[in-house]
This record gives sequence, structure tokens and C-alpha cells, in this order.
Amino acid sequence: MTCRYKFLVLDDTDIMKTHKLKRRVNAAVKHPQPVLRVDAPWHHKNEMLNYINVLYDEEERLFKMWYCTMSWDGRASDGPRRFAYATSTDGIGWEKPKLGLFEVNGSSANNFVTPEMDQAFVCTILKDPSDIAARRYKMIFSTGGPDPDWARFHV
Repeated sequence: MTCRYKFLVLDDTDIMKTHKLKRRVNAAVKHPQPVLRVDAPWHHKNEMLNYINVLYDEEERLFKMWYCTMSWDGRASDGPRRFAYATSTDGIGWEKPKLGLFEVNGSSANNFVTPEMDQAFVCTILKDPSDIAARRYKMIFSTGGPDPDWARFHV
């Protein structure tokens, strides 16, 4: 029997058993015009943007993106991680507003929405239209550390 569906499997951790599985890895291709660039003055030279979460705000008619930034030396992350924010009217061209929430290198003119953390991973943003404007957006993210019970989720 042949499966009619395609699956993206990056890690065998959660796979209990495989049968007649053929793993095929395609070479990555760098797009000449990425959606989000590491081009703001507050970004590090070798910074990587990942763990991206985008939602469309129908009230404001605006795409909103939250993403994690971290230094990258080609082998492993070696610097602090922060979550940042960007907006777009069309989902293609993105602006990084200067939010003034956290100081980095002596300036708060940046788009960071969290302070720096040693370990920070996937973030998810939810919009709660029933809450007051100041508490309408909720962020859930995980952090980690060296202890055996390292996973911590924050809301």
C-alpha cells in the first residue's frame, strides 16, 4: 500500500516505528529575497532569526510576526536569545518597529519584546479579543537550562 500523503519528518525522537519508509533529504536553497533580513542596527553580525509566529490582525488589517533572534557561528548558538516583533501590510515587506522596551548596547531603539535569555525556544502568540487592549496578546514560550528538568513554559 502506498501512502497518498507527504510528511515532514526532521527528528526521529517521536517516531516509535517505521515500516517501508524512504527518507529523502533535499538540498536547501537560499532565497534571493528573504522575507525578513538581519539588517537592523541592533542585530548582531551573525544573527539568526527563527521560531517564527505570524498572525493576521483583522481589526488593524496588519500581519504581525514574533520571532527569536540568536547569534550563530555556523555550529551552535553562542549568544543571548530574544524575541522580537515585526509588522507587514502585505505579508511580504516587513517593518521592525522601535518599541523601546529593552535596552541593548545602550539603546532601547529596537523591536525586542523580551529581555535576553540564555535559552529560549518556540513562541506562540494568541490574540484574546475579550481581554482589555493592554492584555489582548498572549505569548507562550519555552526556556531551558542545564538541569534534567530543563523545560519551562512561560505565559
